[in-house]
Amino acid sequence: MTQIIDAYLGLAALRQAGYRSTATAVAELVDNSIEASADDIEIIALTHQTIVNTRSSNQVKQIAVLDNGLGMTQEILGKCLSLGWGTRLETRAGLGRFGFGLKGASISQARVVEVYSWISKDDVYMAYMDLEEIKSNKLQDLKDITPAKLPQSILDNFSDKLGESGTLVVWDELDQIDLRRAETLLRRINKDLCRIYRHFLDNDDAYGEKRKVSLHMLNLDTGKLEESSPLFA
Repeated sequence: MTQIIDAYLGLAALRQAGYRSTATAVAELVDNSIEASADDIEIIALTHQTIVNTRSSNQVKQIAVLDNGLGMTQEILGKCLSLGWGTRLETRAGLGRFGFGLKGASISQARVVEVYSWISKDDVYMAYMDLEEIKSNKLQDLKDITPAKLPQSILDNFSDKLGESGTLVVWDELDQIDLRRAETLLRRINKDLCRIYRHFLDNDDAYGEKRKVSLHMLNLDTGKLEESSPLFA
């Protein structure tokens, strides 16, 4: 028997597929949050100070999307990073249905993706995919989900945004993002997402029920929020 595809080589090839920008990749996660009935979605650039050409620059280290949606059962969370698997494959309704959005968007930008989800705030589980681990250990299967605690930086700064249920996606080892400078990347994301989600940001619910979507810049060196602003249609 010959396997259909090697996991690492397949993932490496798929990293180059389909996303024009970091903003459109982030939009996939926002789609998922909207489909999960979230009405409050936080897009967070986690940054640290780095010297670039002898000058200090606020560089993006991680990108996270936090929502107060329905959350995932342990069964669904355990499959959510499996390519070709999705919860809407049999329907034409909704924003996405081919089982590629979360993982495709994530690996298009980052080498590590962590997905935390909960249906009860005190019962958080995590799934993850680490491309280097898959390559080094020649893995062909995802690791089992595990009980987890949300990252401390999220707990410290977004405790008021944590719903009784919800999901947090964190991208790390960002080797394919458009822009490293945090302020510039957030401006680009803001511009593109305001266009993509204009029907969800205005007061007219004819084309999409209004959601609150906000952009944040969180400095990992200080542990503090440096900037927060809602998207406007």
